[in-house]
Amino acid sequence: MKLLFFSLISFLIVLNLDAQVFAPNDAVWHYTYDPDITLDDGYQRVEVSGDTVIDQYNCKVLSTTNVGYNYFNQEYYEFAGEKIIIYEEDSIVYYLKSDNFYVLYDFAAKTGDSYTSICYPGHCDSTFRVTIDSISYVEHNLDSLQKFHISINDEVTSFYYVEKLGYSEYILPMFNIGCEELTGPNYPGPLRCYQDGILGLYSTGVTNDCDYITGVKKSPQDSKFSLYPNPVRVSMQLSAEDDQVYSYEIRDCYGRLITGDTFHRETRIQVANYIKGLYFVTLRRNQTPIGTRKFLKY
Repeated sequence: MKLLFFSLISFLIVLNLDAQVFAPNDAVWHYTYDPDITLDDGYQRVEVSGDTVIDQYNCKVLSTTNVGYNYFNQEYYEFAGEKIIIYEEDSIVYYLKSDNFYVLYDFAAKTGDSYTSICYPGHCDSTFRVTIDSISYVEHNLDSLQKFHISINDEVTSFYYVEKLGYSEYILPMFNIGCEELTGPNYPGPLRCYQDGILGLYSTGVTNDCDYITGVKKSPQDSKFSLYPNPVRVSMQLSAEDDQVYSYEIRDCYGRLITGDTFHRETRIQVANYIKGLYFVTLRRNQTPIGTRKFLKY
């Protein structure tokens, strides 16, 4: 009888562990963000930090931390962001927004099922309808994770969420539905890494590692040219260390080509008419990239 009792208890514990498909206590997400008008490179870390009870629901508290580098101040920073409140029941995850709980993920959904959710950005209260178009699988180590391909408001989209990981852009829905979709601190994405004690480390390959900050990789020859002053208001000097002919191109933070030219040893670039923001200068010799520099137009 005792053996049966303890076997039953063990079985119930296993069932309870299996039921927890999202945000175990040691779960950590890293979301990258790209330079925007805030002129930041870095990432947001999301991790389970505690428990709370709201409206009789046993909820988890997820803490967010922004870690990055600001090109205007030329300083690294780390600061705490907002708290995210979620709870899970029957493989459906809910999150708290505007004093109400909304479906965040339905990991029990089948093809054709639908539910109503709400956008994340604080200024946006647009609800939307999620429909499960199909379900595939993502293999990681010995785990097979369900990948839910979805439509938003019955429109054909390429959005999806993955069991344990969540959306590919951010843990909360950030769809451009009646509100502006932003990037940078407090508006991160896409997912870099996810890790917990059972699944292990899952990396999307967005960056070299989970804590990677600097957005431009330097080549071995990158030190062979300089750009000054930086930040710049009117004009700047682009100089190479050797007596060769180079070409350069300047792109904005969205990757759009602004201008380009060739030069010998050094050249002066006029930026007075540029819109304030972050830009990238790529230097080439014989069509081979030598390196990339960032500069701030103020």
